[in-house]
Amino acid sequence: MDIKKFIFNKMTFFAILFAMLYQIFMIGIYIGGYRYTSEHTKNATIIYVNNDGQNGAKLINEIAKNMEFKSKNVDDISKAKDDLRDHKAVLVMEVPKNYTENLADGKKVQLNYYINSAGDQMSKTFGTTISTKVTDKLNTTITSKKIQGTMVKLLLTANQDKIKDAIGQAITANPEMASDPVKMASMRKEIMDQYTKQFSKQAKELGTLTNVKNNTVDLNSKSTNMNYLMAPMMSALAGFVAAMTSSTILFSSFDLEAKKKAKDKWKAFFSLQIIYMLVSIAASLTAATLLICINHISWSTAFQIFGASFLNLIISFQVLNVTTLLLGPLSIVINIPLVLVQAITSGGIMSAPLMPPFYRFIREFLPVPSTYQLNLNILYNTSSSLNPVSHLLLIGVCALIIECFLIFIKYRKDQEIPKVTGPMDVTGF
Repeated sequence: MDIKKFIFNKMTFFAILFAMLYQIFMIGIYIGGYRYTSEHTKNATIIYVNNDGQNGAKLINEIAKNMEFKSKNVDDISKAKDDLRDHKAVLVMEVPKNYTENLADGKKVQLNYYINSAGDQMSKTFGTTISTKVTDKLNTTITSKKIQGTMVKLLLTANQDKIKDAIGQAITANPEMASDPVKMASMRKEIMDQYTKQFSKQAKELGTLTNVKNNTVDLNSKSTNMNYLMAPMMSALAGFVAAMTSSTILFSSFDLEAKKKAKDKWKAFFSLQIIYMLVSIAASLTAATLLICINHISWSTAFQIFGASFLNLIISFQVLNVTTLLLGPLSIVINIPLVLVQAITSGGIMSAPLMPPFYRFIREFLPVPSTYQLNLNILYNTSSSLNPVSHLLLIGVCALIIECFLIFIKYRKDQEIPKVTGPMDVTGF
């Protein structure tokens, strides 16, 4: 064996090239996506619901002005919760009735915050962090105002003798002032202002009052364990990966038959679709059974998961066939990055508004994001208006039309099948 030829050949070159490409794909897709989101937090939306009239509106305007996020005012708390379930916002903040009035009376009050843990984890993190910061900021503001009004009075009362001594010293230094009421009043005011300023500074250094309480409500009433939260995304992604590996094996048989007898290409294509259906049924049954065993979902829920998984698989097959028909064996260069892209665009890591523009664009043409939303609807009943089934069917129909057109063009006449010299014959590649 010629070691030099064995090492320095085209297969080695392609192996090195692919290894480099997938470093670019994985790091570029994931880290690039995370960086964009962390640098564009302004794309996240906070929904404000005001039940406290004009005073509440002033409070919301003040909070929104100091936030780097988008703000949206909604009158109905139910509508705000629906938007949160649809992942159109990361947080809903509700100002309750008589909030400012109770606060002015020194009563403890609470702001209501709503988050949705049944969705992407980045939005949940944003929502929790924002609610804590807003409450802390309000308590800091209230502290300075309340101490200014209460502690200053206490300090003035406690130091009355010192203030009287200061007034007496001023009169001693200027005896003629005692006979002039205007000058006496002016002198007393000047001394009081000096002590008030001094005590105000001391008051700001006193402890923080926690008049505002953070009342955070999670719209997700189901389990927040990671095995539950990750199930919608992982089952959707597993379906696409299953379709990708299976189509790599199965499509070559169709390609061989269609090339040998072009007139039988539609018969071969129909047979291929039947095989795809059998594979989809087997894989979907496996997915639903595993979720029954691991997450203890009900039989009715498992049946719905089976349907969602079957739809995802059969449509993924059509999408993958398009890339295979266009690129042949090189389609793997595109298909594997599609897995990575869908992992981050599915919505399990970050919601659509937080994604880079290209990710938001491409996710509309891929099956995993819609399957993820469908799984969320089944497992968590989290969406109130989105219809992922119709979107999945649209993707499948479009892919099938493109697929049939490419088959018609590519297999118009019989083709000669090249002989295979052996899988290990890499020297002459």
